[in-house]
Amino acid sequence: MRSALRSRVADALTASANLIHAIWPDPGAPLPSTVDIDTRIRELSTAHHNLREQYDGQPLRPGGATARDRALMQLIDELSRLRLFLKWRSEPEVLVFPPNVRLASTTATTLAECAAAIHGDSACPDPNQISAAREHHRNAAETFATEQLKAGRSADIKDVVDTGFQLRIAALFSEIIARNTRVATGSKPARHELATGGVSLEVPEPTPGRILRSNLTLRSPWMRNSLRAGLALAIAIAVVAFTQVDHGFWVALGTIAALRLDVVGTTKTALRAIIGTTAGFAIGSAILFALGNQEIALWILFPVAVFLSAYTPAVMGVAVGQASITIFVIVLYSIIIGPTFKTGQDRVIDVAIGLAISLFVSLLMWPRGVSAKMRESLSTSISASTDYMVATYGQLTGGDITTAEFDAAHTRAATAGTTAYETFDQTLSQARSNPAQIAAWAFMVNASGHIRASADLIAWIDRSGRSPRGCPAYNASLLAAAEFVRARIDTSTEMLGQAFDTDRASAVLADDALMHESTGQLAAVPGDPFGALDESVKVCLAGFEGDQADRGIDPGANAISTVWAQDWLIHLNWVADQVALVTRRAAVASDGAEAAASSPAAETVTK
Repeated sequence: MRSALRSRVADALTASANLIHAIWPDPGAPLPSTVDIDTRIRELSTAHHNLREQYDGQPLRPGGATARDRALMQLIDELSRLRLFLKWRSEPEVLVFPPNVRLASTTATTLAECAAAIHGDSACPDPNQISAAREHHRNAAETFATEQLKAGRSADIKDVVDTGFQLRIAALFSEIIARNTRVATGSKPARHELATGGVSLEVPEPTPGRILRSNLTLRSPWMRNSLRAGLALAIAIAVVAFTQVDHGFWVALGTIAALRLDVVGTTKTALRAIIGTTAGFAIGSAILFALGNQEIALWILFPVAVFLSAYTPAVMGVAVGQASITIFVIVLYSIIIGPTFKTGQDRVIDVAIGLAISLFVSLLMWPRGVSAKMRESLSTSISASTDYMVATYGQLTGGDITTAEFDAAHTRAATAGTTAYETFDQTLSQARSNPAQIAAWAFMVNASGHIRASADLIAWIDRSGRSPRGCPAYNASLLAAAEFVRARIDTSTEMLGQAFDTDRASAVLADDALMHESTGQLAAVPGDPFGALDESVKVCLAGFEGDQADRGIDPGANAISTVWAQDWLIHLNWVADQVALVTRRAAVASDGAEAAASSPAAETVTK
């Protein structure tokens, strides 16, 4: 699996590099690309779909055993965020700002080198080359803004700064990807911490204590699974102690072997296990009947039985695996104590007892598994992420929010996001949900993480001392826009999983038709505060004209931060568009699936 996963990671890296080249072409390139941006977007979407198909819901995927595995997992998450950011504005740059060309070229080249390193074809890239290009780009943008303000041309700043914002964030995500690529391929980690303008962008890793506290709740899928497994084993041990069966450990192993996330999965596994065990007993008995007391023949058969018992459970499924293990047990005990059918009989009985215990516990505790909590988990995660985003803007604008409140919002968002990811993975393992809902859940889980990561980067503006100053009207407009985006996303999230009647479904599909094909943006939403925010930015920039050094303000940095804070909200409002579209389509598809399942034709097919 890991080799296939790494191959798909490399494909996604290559597709991302190609799209960056297409959006920000190098005018001086000797052989400019002839492939259009739409084609590059389709290539990236296909590569991303193939990657998530290989990665999502896999219980044995890399994620915690080694530093290399954890780095690969983080690399995949950052690839999802990079893809979402690249799809935001997918038009070629018209207003060329020379530092953009250098940054885009360095970023795309580094991503291509990451792909080659993941494939094992070359050495790991140096992420510091993107870091140096980002710093050069920031300094050039601030110098440009300062010069325009001194010349009284504040109106020329915003368009130029806007052209570099999307690229800067794409470069930042790419630098994080390059840092993780080094670790994932076994190279030494990057020497310097991730930073911009001398201010760290590193987000502290959660401590073991915080991870433990976040899972000490019945909302946590791991807490639920632990409680179910603990109760099942306790019952198994009690049954063994009460009945005094000869091979009590088989009861415990049978219990654990069949226990799944929900009662349906446990039932299916238990049936396969008992069928396989019974078949193994029959085959083993036939072997004993044929070989009798021929110990040499049993020794010849023994390594074959060992191999099959180790190989078949993971490769050929539960039934064949249990049959192979039963045959191995019969052969082993026949060598040790002599040929006997009693060992096989005992195994069938003990395994059956264990399977019955697993079924009982599955019926008793959360029989529907974690999928019933998927929508609640997503809503909690999205809400916590948007609350954290608003808290970030509250701190940025000097609002009424304390450091303790801000830190608490960040912790809630991180904890809820982790729970949502884990619940989603285990829901995929159950694999019985509506495909449209699964697709929507996948997007929403990634969107929640993207909003949280965006808020982390917005917080850098405040930590760096570059918070916009001297514009009360702008600050008020900024906070109003942040609250507007939060309301849009939270309202759309409530729609996920709800059934629509026919009239409402038609209205939703009509709304979808308003989407602009080039950007994926919906038509203007009533009460949209972004027009007022744009005007306040222009007024604020005009107020920066002249020399502000005597007030202790870096005019260029102040102007850049003013525009970037707005750009982040414009991007997050676009994310709100995508959330609205995905949840509406999923709800309509879910409603259609339920209607089809309850129709007479569906009943006939079922019968």
